[in-house]
Amino acid sequence: MLKTAHTRCLLVVAGVLTALQGIGCTTALRPDFYAASSTEVTRKIPLNVAIVVDPALMPNVDDPRLTIEVQPGLLNAFQAELGSIFKTVRIIQRPQDAGETDLLAYPAFSFRSLLVKLAMRFRDSKSGEQIAKFEYAEQLVEPPMTVTVKLEKLLTSIIRTLGQDIRGDERLLTLASKDVLPVTPAAPGAVTASDIAIGSEVDVLPNMKAEKRNNAYAIVIGVENYRNQLPKANFAVHDAEILASYLTGVMGYPEAQIAVLLNDRASKADLEKYVEHWLPGRVESGSTVFIYFSGHGAPNPKTGEAYLVPFDGDPAFVEATGYPLKRLYEYLGKLPAQEVVVVLDSCFSGAGSRSVIAEGMRPMALSIENPILASARIVVLAASAGSQASSTYKENGHGLLTYFFLKGVRGEADTNKDGAVAVTELFDYLKPQVERVARRDFNNEQTPQLLGDPLVIKSLRLVEKPVK
Repeated sequence: MLKTAHTRCLLVVAGVLTALQGIGCTTALRPDFYAASSTEVTRKIPLNVAIVVDPALMPNVDDPRLTIEVQPGLLNAFQAELGSIFKTVRIIQRPQDAGETDLLAYPAFSFRSLLVKLAMRFRDSKSGEQIAKFEYAEQLVEPPMTVTVKLEKLLTSIIRTLGQDIRGDERLLTLASKDVLPVTPAAPGAVTASDIAIGSEVDVLPNMKAEKRNNAYAIVIGVENYRNQLPKANFAVHDAEILASYLTGVMGYPEAQIAVLLNDRASKADLEKYVEHWLPGRVESGSTVFIYFSGHGAPNPKTGEAYLVPFDGDPAFVEATGYPLKRLYEYLGKLPAQEVVVVLDSCFSGAGSRSVIAEGMRPMALSIENPILASARIVVLAASAGSQASSTYKENGHGLLTYFFLKGVRGEADTNKDGAVAVTELFDYLKPQVERVARRDFNNEQTPQLLGDPLVIKSLRLVEKPVK
């Protein structure tokens, strides 16, 4: 397996920050908190690297009780570690400042719900091709008075692991020894460069302060790799991760009220747990609920029903292993919520792309059931209709519907420029965009669907006017 991507979740014991009563403080990572793990010149990879600094991808840790400034310390750490690995390393502000650099390194840092995430991706400075991507996550579980010290120790551990992985990465080593990367067939299930989200402008949150919706709950599901060796649903996990960040940063959903289920954390039992138990235990009268699914759908050839395919789903036994859309709507319809939004970046005909079907079965024209049969409060935005397939947008590293959904809610769909985005504005924006790109780039007919009670659709807003 080529090491073009690394994901390591180093989850320590669960815990909660102990709140300080009425105390706030500002602190910072020490500029020299990190010492490179190796300084042996003989082991350096003969490539010149420039670290591209994007402040939006390295935000400070900002909590009501404390603010931790991370940028200077983190940049020094990256420069120290990469400097012990590569021939030369420097920091630049823009990719166009790279000069004769061989590789551009893009670091990203986030701190959400006590989970520290660190990522580093490398691109060829001339072609822009993504060569390798490394991702790590670890839980921070210390009281606030020691959080900075513990964050430094945690980041030291992660960056040392990053250095070890970089030194052993086959594509980086090959790039250093040859001018042209070899093209070799990937083993079944192997991660390849084409599977990695390339990244686009929608991956960085817009600079805005969302109007908080304290009575809002969401379940975000992304299934890319399946237990039963189904075709990959490319970029589904990336879709879900970025959409979850938009729910908090753009749409105002509290972080603690968003359940994010990815790959093996999105089994049929997980879907049942969160849809049928987690939501009913939290949603109250007047709540807003948002459900997102990125992954495969499947038809039931016997009944014509549409199913979500969870991590452990099998289209050959879809009744036993899939999660019916009808069942999803029924449980959502029982909630006392004021409004429920369901976004499905999937398709259900079995025609390929983001849908699967049992071997030997033929694709079928399958209409997604209108949720109004379960409840007038449910509105569904689906990626495609009938016998169509839902495309992925490799150029931007997302499902086609998700990419234009994100562009829309960040402001492109705000046609009247009032700062809010209504679901009708969003649909009017994304439908022609999805149709145009699907037809132009993929020779595919893909027509997004907006289903639900017209009166509810007309009044529903996905993004409220931002706080001044």
